[in-house]
Amino acid sequence: MPGSPRPRSKHPLDRAALPDPADPLPEDAPARPLSETEAVVAGIWAEALGLPALHPDQNVFEAGAHSLTALRVLTALGTAFPGRGPTIADLFNNQTVATLAAALTADAVGHAEV
Repeated sequence: MPGSPRPRSKHPLDRAALPDPADPLPEDAPARPLSETEAVVAGIWAEALGLPALHPDQNVFEAGAHSLTALRVLTALGTAFPGRGPTIADLFNNQTVATLAAALTADAVGHAEV
């Protein structure tokens, strides 16, 4: 019936079988030095996610980010990059440190649409 609550499953979710959302990229992922912008963006995301570091090619949402985390990051990025502040759409369109840093460097943020 429309509008009625969905019945709960009789089988509870096996959380132990789920992957850890903070798993890093595979160990064979290439390491490379970060640009200055990437280092700032990676630091902001890592702090927001409670991680010691974040690989520049790791999808931040796969690492555990969600919309509220994105809002905290958005505020921190606006402080770190005055005049180049991205929009929430920029964060969802650039889901890795590398792509967001590239967009910030190219001044291609602040006018994205979801």
